[in-house]
This record gives sequence, structure tokens and C-alpha cells, in this order.
Amino acid sequence: MIVDLNYSSIMKKRECRDCSEYCKRCIKKETCDECYGGRVLRNGVCVNKCDTGEIQIEGKCVKCSDDNCLICSSLNLNQCYKCKQDYVLKGDDCVKECKENYYTFTSYDNYKECKLCPNNCKNVKIVNLVNNVMKA
Repeated sequence: MIVDLNYSSIMKKRECRDCSEYCKRCIKKETCDECYGGRVLRNGVCVNKCDTGEIQIEGKCVKCSDDNCLICSSLNLNQCYKCKQDYVLKGDDCVKECKENYYTFTSYDNYKECKLCPNNCKNVKIVNLVNNVMKA
């Protein structure tokens, strides 16, 4: 049986059903299984792009492991690259604040990352001074 792109073959009944827009294969009209036309599958619906905190893997949106992560690796969902506002990237994780011996570095695109202090700084005044110097 030949099936057009936006129709899905229901093998038990041997019939074609109309799928939602940009859906290549569906279980029922409202639940897509595969998309086409540059769309990605998110919760059974074909969308333009994945939401914040999700990454596209094999045509589907997959949530990053850390709820506070904006962008994670498609090879390892535990590896975060950028954190949501009010969180700081420390290694692969998003944390509320940098701990002792680290300062918060803010990048040109306003994302924050914990960086190791030179000479193992331990007090907040030094951390803030180092952070201000790094921004300049």
C-alpha cells in the first residue's frame, strides 16, 4: 500500500488516515510519530523547534537531565553547556551559586559560569573583585 506523506497506514484495518500538518506517520490524527518538512516531534506534535531545556535527537525533542539547564549535549543529557537565568554553570551542572575557591564569570551573552579563583580566593569580597576585573 502506498501512503502519502501526511497519511498514516493503519495496518490492522488497512486504511489510511489523515495526520496533522507536517506529520509523516501518526497513530491517530492528534498523535504524530514522525515529522517531515524540517519539523521536530515534541509530545506527539510536529513543531518548528524544541523548547528551552530540550535538545533535538533523531528528529525528536528530548529534555535535558537538569531542569535548570538551557542547552545540553545531544550525546549526554547530563552534560549542560548553558544554565537558565539565576543559575551558574559549574562543570556540567547548574548551581545557584559558586562555592569557595570559585567566582562567577559572566560571558558576553550574559550566561554565568563558575571559574576557579587564582590563588584559591576564599572570601566574597575577593570573588567580587575578581569578577569585576574579568568583566572589564
